[in-house]
Amino acid sequence: MLLYDGQLEWQDGIVRFHGDVEPDEFLVIGRVRCEELDQVNLGIVLFSGTYRPQGGGTPGTFTALVIDTGERGKIKGDFISIQLAGGQYPTYFNAGEIQGGNIQVR
Repeated sequence: MLLYDGQLEWQDGIVRFHGDVEPDEFLVIGRVRCEELDQVNLGIVLFSGTYRPQGGGTPGTFTALVIDTGERGKIKGDFISIQLAGGQYPTYFNAGEIQGGNIQVR
């Protein structure tokens, strides 16, 4: 486990928010060998914090899971899962392969 903090910007249709990652112990499964995924090393991080809707609104909390599959092209792209609680988007959930960019777990 490692100590982290940071920020997250999220835009998905009308759900747009800025997240402040709480400095805390995150669950980090660093570079786990996974036979089912064609011998690719994965970096997996679970973290949480508070979110503020862009343009104003009631804040809430979020939990995110990210999976770094390595450099693009080895297997499908990196993965992210976002779940919100409370605030303006109390039941929002979305998960899937990112559509652009690159998640890096170090």
